Amino acid sequence: MPLTPDQRRDLLLTERTRDAEVIAAVVNRVLAENPDADLLEIEMTFRAAGGTAFLVVTADGFDVIIGMKNWVAALDEFGRTPEMNRQLLAAAANPDNGLPP
Repeated sequence: MPLTPDQRRDLLLTERTRDAEVIAAVVNRVLAENPDADLLEIEMTFRAAGGTAFLVVTADGFDVIIGMKNWVAALDEFGRTPEMNRQLLAAAANPDNGLPP
């Protein structure tokens, strides 16, 4: 099931805090409540709303990065393009698809 309207609202309200830890907690809660939701759908929710929070896949799951400049720097550290990160966000829900971390 895609994100519910309530889940989208919770994500977007929390995104306004610009607090990466709080946003990550809500993302984790949404993923636990809705096993069909994935990190890419949440990232696209933030993008559609013009949010400043970005998700980056890590070996331990994901990080919430606040601000585009910081997001670009984080992607550079991982040697990724935005498209590669989107592929990894989608893959996080399906680790058997063979995409590299």
